[in-house]
Order: sequence, then C-alpha cells, then structure tokens
Amino acid sequence: GTFCTVSELGAEIWLACQDNSNLNWVLRSADGGSTWTAYRLPAAASGTNGIFATGPDSAVMPIGGSLWRTTNGGKAWTQSWPAS
Repeated sequence: GTFCTVSELGAEIWLACQDNSNLNWVLRSADGGSTWTAYRLPAAASGTNGIFATGPDSAVMPIGGSLWRTTNGGKAWTQSWPAS
C-alpha cells in the first residue's frame, strides 16, 4: 500500500505519497488532473505529514518537525524551518 495526502488550489492538485519501502514522492497536476508529474523527495524529507498548496507552483509539507517548501512545481524542495 501507498499512503497519500492531497491538496488543491485552483487547477493545481498536489499528492504527497509514501510507499511500502518508505520512499516519499510528490505528484503534481497543473491541469486539474489531466496530466501528472512525479518527483522523488530528498532522503532527509521522510515521513511526510501532508501537503499544502500555497500558490502557483508552490507548496509546503511538514516533515518530521521541519517545514519543506517548493516554489517551482515540486522540482526542488528546501527545508525552510528550522533554518538548515
């Protein structure tokens, strides 16, 4: 099984998923679900507790006491809190 959480903002849909081997993925659709792009999260970003769309191409995820953020549609994620 795979566990996923979802967030939507306008036509953007975000899924944060963790599979049986504890790999974390983010799937994003910019067109209401017609097409999807998947990105693997950095190894340090394990144990996602949800995903929250915050604006165009942007989302945040609370992960293990940290806050991770993307502003480029999920291509890159940075730990924004606490400052790394």
